[in-house]
Amino acid sequence: MTRILVAECKQEVSSFNPIPSSLADFETLWGAAFLDYHRGLNSEMAGALGVFESRADIELVPAYSARSITSGGTLAAEEFTQLAAEFLALVQAAGPVDGVYYSLHGAMAAENESDPEGYLLAETRKIVGERIPIVISLDLHHQRTVSELIDEQRRTLGTAVVFVTHDVNPILPFVDKVLYLAGGRFRVGTPDEVLRSEVLSYMYDTPVEVIRSRGRVAVLGAPEGYGVHDHLEHHERPSGVLG
Repeated sequence: MTRILVAECKQEVSSFNPIPSSLADFETLWGAAFLDYHRGLNSEMAGALGVFESRADIELVPAYSARSITSGGTLAAEEFTQLAAEFLALVQAAGPVDGVYYSLHGAMAAENESDPEGYLLAETRKIVGERIPIVISLDLHHQRTVSELIDEQRRTLGTAVVFVTHDVNPILPFVDKVLYLAGGRFRVGTPDEVLRSEVLSYMYDTPVEVIRSRGRVAVLGAPEGYGVHDHLEHHERPSGVLG
């Protein structure tokens, strides 16, 4: 049985708010109550639970849930210290696990920690060890900062990291290989090899334009009147694409 630890810590801080946040601004749950709350909701955690609970070979290990009910000011130092201690104590109490999933926001801030999510991830790594996969979901706001932290840890530890994403831009500077899945086909290669108009047009079986600007990639549909075969006839099956 594969044991997956799940937890969440979500707060969007407004640094313009002069009033510090406190634990009173959070709803906290743990154990079975944490899972019961999310089932049936339209949330990242609910989506993850739907996948995990569809598998008979997975045992969920619910740890801690802290969800801010306001977009408040920076979290007071003593309040974050307590929240982090409670969060990590339940991670520690979970015992050996085979994987970790955290639902985070990414825009949290505390008076004594500029990157609370990064702190929780670093401390979790110390608890579960270097070989256990840790998967997180983030709000767009803070993806780049956390991606940089993960890349730093990857280089320090010499480990591989797998990102599952619908938008590669926040992680593009750190990616060595891309596995792109679409329409029952897949392509493996460097970002420059995979994220090309002819490759994606073949995979989606419709004209697609890939545009690069300032280090970002935009994937666009073809203009009106631009037929599928106009773009595809010269790219029957790009090298490396498997159907």
